[in-house]
Amino acid sequence: MARRCMHSVAEYFKATGKDLYDQIEDLKKKQIITPILAEQAQHVRVLGKHGAHPYDTKGNELKDLGIEDAQSALEFCDFIFDQVFVQPEKIKASKTRLTT
Repeated sequence: MARRCMHSVAEYFKATGKDLYDQIEDLKKKQIITPILAEQAQHVRVLGKHGAHPYDTKGNELKDLGIEDAQSALEFCDFIFDQVFVQPEKIKASKTRLTT
């Protein structure tokens, strides 16, 4: 679910790329997210991939994910939503108040 959240952010901002990795990089390039947020988003992407696919492309079993992995992915989703949706609106509202 957290991976899907990252995809939704990419979709909302019309990020381009053949996959989520490229779309996150596009968000970084367009300065919608910072390099640190991009790194965290890529980590959530990898966690989601591990959660959905128990084996890598070579058939090797992947390490099980735990509650801490899920919790950190969800916390990051909260954080990125705050950064890309909530804070810009708060800044916009504050600027409006200063000009009226």
